[in-house]
Amino acid sequence: MNYFVLGDDGEWDGPLSVRTLHDRTATGQLQPYMMIREGDDATPYAAALHPNLAFPAQAPVEDLPPVIAPELRNPPIRDERLRRFSWGAFAFTWL
Repeated sequence: MNYFVLGDDGEWDGPLSVRTLHDRTATGQLQPYMMIREGDDATPYAAALHPNLAFPAQAPVEDLPPVIAPELRNPPIRDERLRRFSWGAFAFTWL
């Protein structure tokens, strides 16, 4: 069976054999989210849904380092009263 792979440029690459698809998954050229189709007029589907393709295992999401959005690293102080230091609150905490 001949397969076609939708490239990043929007063009279909092929015809390709199953062996070529296996080689591309091993080298990372074919990712699970990429669209493939069987033949010229078939409906495209994600490569991960193909029963004969096995993609290399990826790191689980739990093992990845946490990502903090840049805007949340140093949140801006929106109120000017909160930005100033209060000597009264510092000195009279015992009250």
